[in-house]
Amino acid sequence: MAARQARYHRVSAGAFGGEWGLHAPHLSLPARDQRLHRSKLTFLSHAVYVFAKTYKRDQEKKNAQATAAAAAAAALSSPASTTAKAPDPSPAPVPKRVLSPLSEDEQQHLYKWMLEEMRKIKPRNATEKNKINEEKALLKEFIRAESLPRL
Repeated sequence: MAARQARYHRVSAGAFGGEWGLHAPHLSLPARDQRLHRSKLTFLSHAVYVFAKTYKRDQEKKNAQATAAAAAAAALSSPASTTAKAPDPSPAPVPKRVLSPLSEDEQQHLYKWMLEEMRKIKPRNATEKNKINEEKALLKEFIRAESLPRL
């Protein structure tokens, strides 16, 4: 119990503005700062989580109320149109962008860049390392090949 509590120790005259100072001998200054920052970060992350959840819940309630109010207004304004429902307006499909094919030089450059990025990856275990090595071997084959496969 006494080891965890801060104790008063006699310190030099100018250390903390007086002859007596509050000192926690069991933690160094950086460790105390790290613990303080970690607790602040934990509090902040919990606050953001709670805020995001309540914001999402409020938005869902507003959307539900708006749709209910719109349905009620539509039902009151035209009772004859309730029997014949109009089809829901669905968004038009977005046309796909067709990109021009890459030249062989661009493909070669792309494969070399991918190989460089694969070399930067730090595997966590042996299976991940084997997978990365297989992918690098495949990229090396593509780079050394006479003709490249089309992307």
